[in-house]
Order: sequence, then C-alpha cells, then structure tokens
Amino acid sequence: MPRSERNDLEKEVTGEYNTFRVYLLMLKLKKSSAREVQKALVFSSTWLATHHLEKLERLGLVRKNRYGDYHVVRKNFGILRFLFTHKLPGAPANLL
Repeated sequence: MPRSERNDLEKEVTGEYNTFRVYLLMLKLKKSSAREVQKALVFSSTWLATHHLEKLERLGLVRKNRYGDYHVVRKNFGILRFLFTHKLPGAPANLL
C-alpha cells in the first residue's frame, strides 16, 4: 500500500472516535455481528454499530459475509503510532 494511501486510511479511521473503537474491537474479536459490536461498545442502537462497520467495510478494513457477520481484514496503516502519539493508556495491551 502506498504511503499516501496509508496516511489517508489512518486519518479516516482514527479521525472518528467510534469508528476507531469499532476497528479496535474487530481486531480483537476477528469476527462479529453488528449486534455484538453494539453490546460490547454500549452503543445506543444496532444501527450505530452497523454505520461504523459499513464505514470500515468501505475502507476495506472489514468484510461482511452473507450471514451478516463482519470479519476483520488486517492492514498496516500506523494504528500503533496513533495510539502512542495520543498517549492512550493501556491501548497496546487491549489490541490483541
């Protein structure tokens, strides 16, 4: 992946807090439904979880199967650099 594309992807995901939280959860779970994401992140509705999952799908970071489950697609775009520069406590331990 070219550097400029990686930077754009990083800005798109980390720029919106809840999308970033959903991606971190998906990295941890590997596979999840919108309802499971909604429960895990205590979103007010399943629609909100679906919105963020669909955004991640458009970015190529998750893939939806025919049963409605989302599977994470790992990409290298500087997520750890973001966590360290923003000094989010305990974040690396929560990634895996």
